[in-house]
Amino acid sequence: TKRKVPAAVITSFLLLPLWWTEAVAQSREKVVQILNEQAAKSVTREISSRNVRASYYLCNIAESEAVAQTADRIRRNFGAVDVLANNAGTVVGKSFFDITLEEMQRTMNVNFWGHLFFTKAFIGPDGHLKIPHLWPVNIASSSGLIGMPMLSAYAASKFAEVGFSEALRREIGRAHV
Repeated sequence: TKRKVPAAVITSFLLLPLWWTEAVAQSREKVVQILNEQAAKSVTREISSRNVRASYYLCNIAESEAVAQTADRIRRNFGAVDVLANNAGTVVGKSFFDITLEEMQRTMNVNFWGHLFFTKAFIGPDGHLKIPHLWPVNIASSSGLIGMPMLSAYAASKFAEVGFSEALRREIGRAHV
């Protein structure tokens, strides 16, 4: 018998490794993605072709209200969410001396704040998970551990992501954040 597995929310699909994509497509009854429209349509068709209910939602993850509204729509349409995979990201390959403040702000908004907004949308204001079995997965990169030239804004956003994830893991008592 096919076991029922509730929805996964993926904030970006473009950078997920193929093995992870395959695992989600094969093991999930419901999958939700938030990403750019062209990629969303393609990925949704691919996952749907495997008899998996798939939808996509376009959302500017740098805007907290847009994220809250999208999270509400996801819960209304899919119910429980088991996995929240925060993978959206952007990078500007410029030195600190050449990057503009606007480019730095956008990098932080997408790579850090967007992930925080989505996580907060599924965790209650009192610190309790709105969905007790939610598994947040925050995907950073090695730039969250070591800064590299020409990537100062990206490294700052990924260091923030890693620090946030470590603190969140301890706060909610889950070793898998």
